[in-house]
Amino acid sequence: MTISAMIRTAAVALLICTNGVFAEDISLFDAVNAGPDVWTWADARLVSKEGKLVITPSSDKNVPGNVYLEDRFLYSPKGILNLQVDRLMGGTYTVQVLAFKGTTFLGSADVLKESVKTGPLSFPLSGVPIPPGTETISFKIWVSKTAGGGLVLGSLRYDLPLVAGSALYDKTIDTATTVTTDRAVWTMTDKGGMITLAQGQQSGCVLLPDRIQKPDAGVLVLQAGDVKNGSLTAQIVAFDASSNYVGSVDAAKKMTATLSARLENIEWPAGTAEFQVKVWLGGTQNPSAVLKRLLIVK
Repeated sequence: MTISAMIRTAAVALLICTNGVFAEDISLFDAVNAGPDVWTWADARLVSKEGKLVITPSSDKNVPGNVYLEDRFLYSPKGILNLQVDRLMGGTYTVQVLAFKGTTFLGSADVLKESVKTGPLSFPLSGVPIPPGTETISFKIWVSKTAGGGLVLGSLRYDLPLVAGSALYDKTIDTATTVTTDRAVWTMTDKGGMITLAQGQQSGCVLLPDRIQKPDAGVLVLQAGDVKNGSLTAQIVAFDASSNYVGSVDAAKKMTATLSARLENIEWPAGTAEFQVKVWLGGTQNPSAVLKRLLIVK
């Protein structure tokens, strides 16, 4: 192992260990699980092959190409970007974090630039020059214009370490999860609860059963996967201390992978004391998604 790799590994260990208690990694984005359809191409191509993502430059333009995500994920300086580059077929590649505040693009930060590195690579976001004021981030991968070039990506994960005791709420979605559906169909699978739309509908939702006490702050994470032909929105359904409904508000909108939101940034309906989470699925060509786990993290 090189000295730089040892330093990166030590930095990750420091981030995920507090008072000797190691963390579980909560994935805010998993490229392989999300699949190839969530990426947008720009002078490059991305295809799925044998469970890996293969990125190559376009053959008809003499310029570097890139693929990027439209989805945006909650930014946390505690987050870690984990890569597994299985093979570099030629040329170089660059990995960037794209930074946003609200709808405003703040700029990009290089995680790797014109790299030829392969193997497992981990980058704490605390060491990446993310622009000040960043609220959400996304990812872009560049490949150089090289005949036969490109790379095979075994994994790309944006993980948030979850130290023991830091979860205010944690519920796995399984056969014990009884949801209320509206224009949607709910089916349990070995991966979690699958939501599809009732015949003829372009949107529908499921209401998760638990009412959760409203925290002063925290991060809502709804782990989802296998989102096909559509997108997900997580909505807060709010109630007052007397269990009266006081309103609903979107927490994270039109995502094609795990949804995440900082609760203190939500415009809560007046008088909210507790809430449920409603998950909307939208799409026009037989959309579906699998819901796996709902967390509220300090």
